[in-house]
This record gives sequence, C-alpha cells and structure tokens, in this order.
Amino acid sequence: MTTSPRRDISGFVLVAGYMVLWLGVLVVVNVVAGLLATVDVALRASAGATVVSSALPGWVVTVGLYLQFAGMVAAIPMADRLGRGVFPSLQGEDAVWSVRLAWVTPPRWAWIAAVVIGSTAGWLPGRLADLLRTLAPAFNLGALDALNDAILSGPWLARIAMAIGIVVVAPLAEEILFRGWMWNVLRRGLPPWAVWVVTSVLFAAYHIDPIQGIALVFTALALGWVRWMTGSLWPCVAIHALNNLLGVSMAYLSEQGTAPVGLAVSGAMLTIAAAGQLHIRRITSGGSMDDDAVPPSQEASA
Repeated sequence: MTTSPRRDISGFVLVAGYMVLWLGVLVVVNVVAGLLATVDVALRASAGATVVSSALPGWVVTVGLYLQFAGMVAAIPMADRLGRGVFPSLQGEDAVWSVRLAWVTPPRWAWIAAVVIGSTAGWLPGRLADLLRTLAPAFNLGALDALNDAILSGPWLARIAMAIGIVVVAPLAEEILFRGWMWNVLRRGLPPWAVWVVTSVLFAAYHIDPIQGIALVFTALALGWVRWMTGSLWPCVAIHALNNLLGVSMAYLSEQGTAPVGLAVSGAMLTIAAAGQLHIRRITSGGSMDDDAVPPSQEASA
C-alpha cells in the first residue's frame, strides 16, 4: 500500500521552519530598529535639535521595508533547496515551479468579487486595530505608526517610494510567499480548508506586531478564500494592492485613518457577501470544495 502525497508532512515542516526563521529575523530587526531610534534621539538631542519622535527616519523605514521584501522572496528558493535535501518526497519540485502554478488567469467573475473585497476587507481590521491599541497599548509595537510616519513625513522621494512599496511591492512579495509557495507546499499534506487557515494565520503572525496581526486575520482569511475559490494569485494581488492603496490614501487624507464602526461592519458584510458569491459560482461551475479551484485557462493547458 502506497502512501498518498497528501499525507506527506514534509511541506508542513518546511513551511514551519521557514516561518520560525523569518519571524526570528524580524524580531531581531525590530529590536535593532528600536535601539537605532534611541541612539538617533540621543544624537539629535545632544546636537540641540528638537526631538519630536523616537521613530526612525522615514527613509530608513523605507529602505528596510524593501530589503525585507527582497529577503522574503529570495529565501523561498533557498528554503526549497534545503527542503529537497532533507525530504526525499520533495525531490523533483522547486519553488519556481510551485509559485508558477498559481499564476493562472482566474475566471472573469472573480475580478468583480476582487474589487468588492479589496475595497471593503480593510475597514473592519482598521477599526479593530484602533480598538486594540486603546484596550491593550502595551502590545502596540508601533509598526503601523512607523509606516504612517514614513508616508506622511520626510522627503517626498522617500514618501513616494514607501507608498509604492506598500501598494505594489508588498502585495506581490507577500502573495508570492503565502498564497503562492506556502499554499502549494502545504497542500501536499493538508486539506484545502487547513491550508486556507494555516496560511492566513501565518500571514497575520508574519507582521510581528500583535495588534496588527490580530486585526489582519479577517483580511488574511478573505485573501486565502479567494485563492481557494479561484485557484489564482492574480485576484489576491489585486485585492491586496487595492486594500493597501485605500489605507495609504486614508493616511494622506485623514488623521483618523479608519472607518467609523458602522462602515467597518458594513464593509465586513460586503466582504463576506462577495466571498459567498465566489463560493456559489465555484459550486455552480462544477467545482469541488475538496481541492483547489482550477481556472479554465489551466484546464485548457493541461
């Protein structure tokens, strides 16, 4: 009796190892950034400058963000090669192949849901983050504050670069990692619903800041659901980019930066409704909930 590839836990172990290493790196980066901020404040104070904030300069945050995304994507093939050396079951597969599986054209109806979800999925998390910062200020590591400071202050070139990083680079890098490589690696040994939940939780945990992570679970679940229902990364990237674009726009246009409670709840309801529509369209088109969706373009090329 042969063992089914779906019972192979090598992919799960590989992803778990990647996340432990990456989260450890991010913790170190945050500690170093805090120390640099303290030194920066002391130097400016000793020079007689008025110290307004202990945050790092915006250009430092921007460069750090780009380096983080570059390292995130570069680590994928490195971890993949290491995994193939440890687990024989991974032989013959590589990260590029795994990610390429997800770059398929989704059904046309998926784009409508993507616009709705991208426009509304961030309202509730934004309001929830504000509430959590009020209720548990000790858990606020200041990640969102640092990003907002980099967007709203400093040289215009650095501010534009930060906006591009958040709206364009972040959606591409994070979707390639979580709902591209990790999704395809984990589905070797987990059912689709478990892959959806695990990648969503890992996506939230990756952001390190407890408040931001908890608030992002809703958005992460929405992104994972779209990946599951459509079998494609394209609508996920579109949703992620639109969500971040609205967040950056709110930061520029409003000091409040988050939606009122009623609007936040309405946004969550619209997101859930659009996600439900994706499920209905998948079922009515003959899809099964027991596996990932296979878009028409992939079926044609198979």
